[in-house]
Amino acid sequence: MEIIAAIDIMGKKAVRLYKGNRSTAKVYGNAVEFARKWQDMGIRYLHLVDLDGAFEGVPKNIDTILEIRKIFTGMIQVGGGIRSIEAVKMLKDTGVDRIIVGTKALTSADFLFKVREILADKLFVALDFKGNELATKGWESSLPFEKVKDVLESIGPSGFVVTDTDLDGTLSGLEKARIETLIAKLWGRIIYSGGIRDENDVKVLLSIPRISGVIIGKALYEGTIRIKEVLSYADQENNPLP
Repeated sequence: MEIIAAIDIMGKKAVRLYKGNRSTAKVYGNAVEFARKWQDMGIRYLHLVDLDGAFEGVPKNIDTILEIRKIFTGMIQVGGGIRSIEAVKMLKDTGVDRIIVGTKALTSADFLFKVREILADKLFVALDFKGNELATKGWESSLPFEKVKDVLESIGPSGFVVTDTDLDGTLSGLEKARIETLIAKLWGRIIYSGGIRDENDVKVLLSIPRISGVIIGKALYEGTIRIKEVLSYADQENNPLP
């Protein structure tokens, strides 16, 4: 399983929000320094979110993403405000390994098709669940999953980043049944995010065979998770996931 550290970027800073509400932003420090810190701790995967971009609709922290790409030797996936072909190409040129599209991909089949042509297996789609609907536009709007299911199936992204927005940034822990419901209609690689509190929550995700990665955010910044222990058992030979 991929253990992925989240760095949500606002004005070059690493921040965490509570349930995606921008007014709750807590600043932890320089985003590039946190990328270096997580790498020094043995983390090999990063999830970068351009929060300014997510709220404004265009990438705003490309320079910071480029700096992180230069110093981080592992895998980097990026999302937030990617709503134009130009933005997709710009991010692809930064050398990131995966690009995660959300709002525009869920509201424009033509855009999603073009992005698939450009990115091939680098394309992942963000599915941010707010209750039983999908949150869009910085989680300030929503639409039913059934409205986009057919388009997603026909275009076939490499995988999905599934977030339970009601849990994101809460350190509340997970409900296995809820996660299984969210991913029941999906396919391909599934990366889960939202509510991770400690290593026991990662073990819950390890017990769900279809999940190939977990994004850990606030638990890392607040120190509620023993990340070295998580990295150790996530890499064990008997781990049921690739």
